[in-house]
Amino acid sequence: MLSTGKGLSANNTFYLAARDFAQANPKVIAIVFKALTDNNKQLRGDVQQVAKTLSGYTGLEAETYAAMLSRHPDYSVSYVNAKTIQQQQQVADTFHALGLIPKAIKVQDAVWKP
Repeated sequence: MLSTGKGLSANNTFYLAARDFAQANPKVIAIVFKALTDNNKQLRGDVQQVAKTLSGYTGLEAETYAAMLSRHPDYSVSYVNAKTIQQQQQVADTFHALGLIPKAIKVQDAVWKP
């Protein structure tokens, strides 16, 4: 039987930077964050265009992206918050328990805060 992951895990996307870079260049991070936020505001409501753009980047069919995007219409961008850290900690703990990662990690330690 096929099923969805609905309710099992949050559908997050993370933008990553080397900690040293982020700490040394918080203004650059702020500029990128603002650009992502402004861009995401423009994308809301234009599922077909977003799907087409993503398809061009990845080669995955635009129809597949359109279906996914219609289920997740909020393209908001935010800094990692306590709820997201908690969710990611549960994933990390599960992966460790299953032997997918060799040692326990503390997600909080990996999060950079502006």
